[in-house]
Amino acid sequence: MRTFVRSAMISGFLAVAGCAEWTPERPEAVSDAAIYAGGEDGGMWVDCSGAAEEVSCLVWDIDGGNPRRSVFAPCPATPSGLTPQFLDDTRMEGRSRFYRVRPDQDLSPGSPHQRLYDEAFARWGSASVCTDPVS
Repeated sequence: MRTFVRSAMISGFLAVAGCAEWTPERPEAVSDAAIYAGGEDGGMWVDCSGAAEEVSCLVWDIDGGNPRRSVFAPCPATPSGLTPQFLDDTRMEGRSRFYRVRPDQDLSPGSPHQRLYDEAFARWGSASVCTDPVS
């Protein structure tokens, strides 16, 4: 099951990247297991693992900066086998819905980003996003 979830997560991130084959040079700070999700105009590097109940992703900006850990869980009544992908408001979606279990964890010592992650979680992080229509 772990392999399936990882494959689904990677498929979802690749779907965000679209059909474009452009991938930036991998920054030194980014793990070898991470894949690029995005295009020439921006994106992120992601390395996800976990079980169906909870998926943990290490996320880096396109340049390898701003490392953070995001933890997701599927919304209730999520059909199995659907591919998740990120939405602009920090949720993941794939006609199944995933939500953040807790605020992202800022992995940069002394970074000011944790406050922003906490605010984003307060706004979008709970399972209440599971009832919002997909736009």
